[in-house]
Amino acid sequence: MRSIGSRWALVVSLSVVAIQAAAVAGAPSPALARVNGEEVSRAEFEEILVANRRFFDLTDDSVRTKLHGQRLEEFLFDNEIVAIRAQAQRNSESLPAMKATIEQAAARLKNGEEFAKVAEEMSQEPGSAARGGELTQLQSFFDLVHPFNRVALSMKEGEVSDPLLTIFGYHVIKVEKIFPAMEGKPKRVQLRHILIRYPGDPRQEAEEAKTAAKVEILDSKYCKKLVSYCEPG
Repeated sequence: MRSIGSRWALVVSLSVVAIQAAAVAGAPSPALARVNGEEVSRAEFEEILVANRRFFDLTDDSVRTKLHGQRLEEFLFDNEIVAIRAQAQRNSESLPAMKATIEQAAARLKNGEEFAKVAEEMSQEPGSAARGGELTQLQSFFDLVHPFNRVALSMKEGEVSDPLLTIFGYHVIKVEKIFPAMEGKPKRVQLRHILIRYPGDPRQEAEEAKTAAKVEILDSKYCKKLVSYCEPG
C-alpha cells in the first residue's frame, strides 16, 4: 500500500523547504498567525498554498466566483487554517478518541484488510459506510471539502491516504479510478473514504467556530494577502 505523505515534499517550494530545514536544525518556522491562541507557522501555510495553487486557474471566471471576492491566500487561510483549527478546538474533548479510531482504521488497512470492509465496519458516514465507503458520484476538486479535495485529486489510482482532518472529522481516502480532464470537464475521481465524524452538525458548527475565532496575524508581511484579518493601517 502506498502512502501520499512522502509526495508532498516534492511539491513544496524552495522557500518552504528552507524553513523546514531550519526547523530540523533546531530553529522552528516563524509563526504567521494565532487562531484562538494556537500558533500557525509560515511553513504550514506556504505548503498549503503550494499544494492548492494548481487547482485554481484564476483566469477562469467560474473559479474566481468560488473565491467569493477573496484573494486565493485569504480563501485558503479561511478554509484550511481557521475553519479546521477552530472546529478542532471546539471539539477538543472528542478529538483524541476520534484520532485513535481513525488510526485504528488506517492500521487495519496497512495490515492488508479490504478498504470496503473496514469502511463498512468503522466509518461514521451512514450513506457511504453501507457501501463500503463508496461515494456514488464522481468527484472533482470543487465538489469536495478542504483539504480532502487537494489530497484526493493528487493521489494515484489504488492509493490510500494517511488520515487527514477536515471540518467534518478525520478521513482516510482511497482513489478507485481517475478520469482525466477532457471535453470541458475537470479531472474527476471515483472515491471511497472512511470518516470518523465530529458530533452534531459539523458544517454548521465549523462556520460558527470560524466566525467566532480570534485570529491574530503575527507577520505583517502577510497583511496584503490576508486583508480582513489585519487591523487597518
